[in-house]
Amino acid sequence: MSLKDYQRVLEPEERKLLLITLYGLERVQRGFLITLCAAAGCAVLLVPAITVWVWNAGGAALGLLVLLAGEAIAGMIFRKALQNYQRERNRTRPLLAILESGRIEVVRCTSEKVVILDPLPGRKPAYVFQVEEDEIFCVGDDRDYEGLSQLPNSDFEIVRIPTQAPKIRCLGQKLEPLRRVPADLHKDWSGFSDGDVHEGRLSEIEGVPSRS
Repeated sequence: MSLKDYQRVLEPEERKLLLITLYGLERVQRGFLITLCAAAGCAVLLVPAITVWVWNAGGAALGLLVLLAGEAIAGMIFRKALQNYQRERNRTRPLLAILESGRIEVVRCTSEKVVILDPLPGRKPAYVFQVEEDEIFCVGDDRDYEGLSQLPNSDFEIVRIPTQAPKIRCLGQKLEPLRRVPADLHKDWSGFSDGDVHEGRLSEIEGVPSRS
């Protein structure tokens, strides 16, 4: 029984998925970049041209109003597009770093003992593994995982890639749970948090202590 955090080499399928994700993010970035250029063009060329025409046709006051309103709208669009573009750029950086290093961070759990907490309404089942003599590890409940239905398993990885749901990759054998705890028995218990290690033993779950 153990729980380890480490890095391993990217597998070909994982590299392919990262490239597809990056391609999608770069397309979104290009869309925001086009909007940036269009807003800048409006502010520098279109708005002044319209202002001159309105100034000549309707007077200085109306021309000035058009100028101020046009520049304000173009500036607002520019700032919003810039924020979105920078956000998407920040999302691509960790993915590029993973591709450049060729390595990915994973959490690997090996255990022969597991208890399943039946799902609460609108949530997912939680799988609680004994990973050390006095430590338990919880997976599921309130977080989306790709491949969660493959659990419980005696040996599995949790692959965490930025911008994507954590992926479960099973390497061992299907486990038979020691017990299943009905949702109405654990709904008021705050003892577990998804992805965290807690002190305790699976045998202590039998009583399912409450907050009170």
